[in-house]
Amino acid sequence: MPDLHQLRVFAAVVENGSYTRAAEQLFLTQPAVSAQMTRLHAFVRLPILAREGRGVKPTEAGLALYRYAQQVLAATDSLHRQVTEIASGEIDHVVVGANASYGTFVLPAALARIQLAHPGLRMSLVQGLNRDIIRQVRSGTTDLAVVFSEQVPEELLVENLGSDSTILVEAGSDPFSRGEPLDLAGVVRFPFIRSNMSGPNLTFALDRLLAQHGLGHTRTVMDLPTWTAAREAARTGVGIAIAYRSIVQPDLDNGDLRVVELEHYHDDRHVLLICSSERRRAEAPAFQEVLSSIREHMIRALAQAHRSVGHPSRSHK
Repeated sequence: MPDLHQLRVFAAVVENGSYTRAAEQLFLTQPAVSAQMTRLHAFVRLPILAREGRGVKPTEAGLALYRYAQQVLAATDSLHRQVTEIASGEIDHVVVGANASYGTFVLPAALARIQLAHPGLRMSLVQGLNRDIIRQVRSGTTDLAVVFSEQVPEELLVENLGSDSTILVEAGSDPFSRGEPLDLAGVVRFPFIRSNMSGPNLTFALDRLLAQHGLGHTRTVMDLPTWTAAREAARTGVGIAIAYRSIVQPDLDNGDLRVVELEHYHDDRHVLLICSSERRRAEAPAFQEVLSSIREHMIRALAQAHRSVGHPSRSHK
């Protein structure tokens, strides 16, 4: 029978579509990954991976093995976490996942209020890319998460919280746009500030739109590690930044930043609350309250941003 290490390596290969990327994710060498795949192939006695371009994809037998690996790894990770919590005496420990923007600017206030209401509860917040957070919820290492709409495994419970959008923002005073809508050809002339914290997903829609019109990329003048740093640079007039509306709404309301209207640019994203069905059914009142509180907090934050759409941000006096 395959052992846990072999199953974990195989799952990483399938999910990354590459031996190299799986090796990087697991901090292994590529030959080590190849060796584990050879042993699994010998056990199954059927091809489990097939070449596809520069990567690999699972065969029919490989898909069956992958589903088995998911079940075994999820059960193992969940058991390990439960045993760890029992050993440390922290039975009421809830782990919440989110992307870097929500995890930094939206969810901490909600988690703080929950902890004040339940002093015996330990709250943990983990941040990551959408696909990684979804994988953690599926494996049981994260209890629930706020993610953008993506392919979510059927075994997870999903609630639609509303929608958020990415918008272009600039300094409230002396804006590049002079308060006028920009066309695509015009926007590439202006300097842009990028926040590395949110990864490529934040700028994907704009990059794709510009590419479709043969305009290449925006002129990036600063790459900053966090949205806090990017916001400060945008406030001082260094360049245009891209942010989720719910995150930047306070800066729009107080006039520090203003929206740059750009033709053809619309990037609305559904925001989901996900958790495992096993965790949802668990008789843990505290967990149910955490779920309810985060749901209500996110719905309010998204609704507030939507109510502000169409209302011009105030300028500095």
